[in-house]
Amino acid sequence: MCEDLGLAIYLFQPFRDFDGVSAERLAKNVERAKRKFELMHELGTDRILVCSNVSSDTIRDDALIVDQFGTLAGIAKEAGVIVAYEAFTWGRYVNSYKHAWKLIDAVNHPSLGLALDTFHTLSIRDSVDEIAAIPGDRIAFVQIADAPVLAMDVLEWSRYYRCFSGRASLMLRASRHACSRRRPAGRCRAPRVVRSPRGRKYRGRDTADAGSESASAINEPAR
Repeated sequence: MCEDLGLAIYLFQPFRDFDGVSAERLAKNVERAKRKFELMHELGTDRILVCSNVSSDTIRDDALIVDQFGTLAGIAKEAGVIVAYEAFTWGRYVNSYKHAWKLIDAVNHPSLGLALDTFHTLSIRDSVDEIAAIPGDRIAFVQIADAPVLAMDVLEWSRYYRCFSGRASLMLRASRHACSRRRPAGRCRAPRVVRSPRGRKYRGRDTADAGSESASAINEPAR
């Protein structure tokens, strides 16, 4: 059907609660992943987004998570699939791209890469400086979303107020912050997470991940 409409599917998402689990749960997750890989082949896509575990019983153990992602990367390679691991801001243990990258780098497998998302990074005012050091071929996917700057639960903020780039001020605030720290007045540029790491030979796609275009009409508090 997609081909008939001239469309293509570039990412299958989301695959939830894979990491930081018991051995019994891991076995079930592996079987679940294999079924998703089969579905992906039918859909004509080779990339899947795995988001950090948000369950209250997540096991907070980097070594365990590295081992579990090594298992997932191995079966992904057999299936011809790339796993893009994204740190949800509300993840129970892994909730920043820096932590996610640390785990991915430790696994060191070509079938496992980092998914970057502007909202998840900028909503917690996380520094984007370290992105420049991540090799482009280790970044599996980039998602871009803006949002009005609001003081509220980050999950609700993401779910109902993500909008297209430039339609709100979250990304603008990050640009101003980067400008005030690094550049003379009048020479402000978007932060690296917004520009994407193409300069590091990232060859993937930048996609808009907007949940509510009406969010751009929200009256934001003065800053």
